[in-house]
Formats: sequence, C-alpha cells, structure tokens
Amino acid sequence: MKLMIAGAWDETDKKLLEVAYQIAKMAAEMSHIVITGGGTGIPSAATQGALAAAGICIAYSNEGHCESTPEPATFRVATEMGWDGRSVLAVKSCDVLIVLGGCNGTLNEITLAYLNNIPIWILRDSSEMISRLHRFLYLGKYMDERKNVEIEFFDSVQDIIKRIKLEVND
Repeated sequence: MKLMIAGAWDETDKKLLEVAYQIAKMAAEMSHIVITGGGTGIPSAATQGALAAAGICIAYSNEGHCESTPEPATFRVATEMGWDGRSVLAVKSCDVLIVLGGCNGTLNEITLAYLNNIPIWILRDSSEMISRLHRFLYLGKYMDERKNVEIEFFDSVQDIIKRIKLEVND
C-alpha cells in the first residue's frame, strides 16, 4: 500500500513530528511505501521514519531540481509544478492520505483525495485547521452531499497504526 503522510512543511510541534516519524517507520516496516510532499516539517519527519526502517519513501518536490531540497528520500520527483501541482501528483500516487495537522496546503491535499475517492485518515485536533474542518464536514465525515469518501478521524497515533494493520488484513 502507498501511504501519503501530509502536514505542514513548517511544523515545529515535536510531538506531531514524532507521530509522523513513527507512522512512517511502522508503515515501512510493514513494506508499505511512504509518500510525502517533500520538504521540511511533517514531510521530513515521515521521510526520516521510512528511511530508518530501510523502507521506500517517495518525496515530491515542488521545485525543478531535487538538489534544492536537502533531506534524503529513496526517490525524489522534481515536479517543477509549484506547491499545488506537486500535491496533485503526490495525492494521486497514494492509496491512503494520512493527515497530521497542516494548513491550507494540507487542505488542498484533503480535497484532492476526496475528489479522487482516496481514503482520508486524519489525526483529530492535530491543528487548528483540522479542528475547523471537522466541524465543517457534512454529516461529520464528508466534504459534501455527494459522499465521495468517508473522512475518518483518529484520536491517537496508535489508532492510525491499528487502521493501517487492519488494511493489510482486509
């Protein structure tokens, strides 16, 4: 399974960065591929977690040259498409979008996943934007009345890890 771990590139909350690292590490240990939007913050923590488990991490860069982003990844894709274009490619490459905090760029990734019927798993109250999003949702779990895909909220990293393991058994 290909899991995209999304969140703020400028995240400084050490607990949230550790959550990204732990989820990616566990996913890589289970032979899942980790996808990120490249860069610092949550993407960097997820990349480091996947690589710590000798897993595969694909980082999509918004820039034209992979050398401009310092952290390693198994594969780097230099999109030359800016932040929004990079997000389209990264999201459409994943089987599940895991959201850990974030702001407007992460919201863009959530809506892209929703439009493409990609499951969305969100760590509840992981950012102010996520708290507002949860209150906004139609019936508490859809972006709109079309009900493309249910957005699932999780209370802890352990709950997300259990869900990943459940997907493997299905």
